[in-house]
Amino acid sequence: MSKSIVFKVLFPLTFLAAAIVWLLTVSIDDFNLNPSIVPACVCGIWGVAFIMRGLVAKSVGAAKKMNILIGTVLLVLTVLLVVNIVAIKDEAVLPIIAIVVSAGFVLCVLAVGGKKWDQADNKKVGYKNYYERKAEEEKNRSDS
Repeated sequence: MSKSIVFKVLFPLTFLAAAIVWLLTVSIDDFNLNPSIVPACVCGIWGVAFIMRGLVAKSVGAAKKMNILIGTVLLVLTVLLVVNIVAIKDEAVLPIIAIVVSAGFVLCVLAVGGKKWDQADNKKVGYKNYYERKAEEEKNRSDS
């Protein structure tokens, strides 16, 4: 199965799972569930999926960075939803969010290797301008 199909199938499957859990909470009286669990799981799964897509997809650097940053935003949303579910001290929320955001930025740098993908030819090592190429061409002709 290709990576793009996995990514495309993951989204409807998370909606299906969320709908099933919602149906269970409505139909079964003993099925008590915090309403924030389902959106937290959906956002967490999508966040990880976007980050993985940004890391493994063969695309340009801007698209990789965009996917990783969308995944980071979804993971921050997941952290906020988990704070609603689990009793976490208020002082610990911002450091957790800072860790998630900084990890996202580090992954952006690692995904593109810290280099620009649209670097101009004249900025590359060994680039010869028009006059240098013509002089080299004349030298090669005179040697032949």
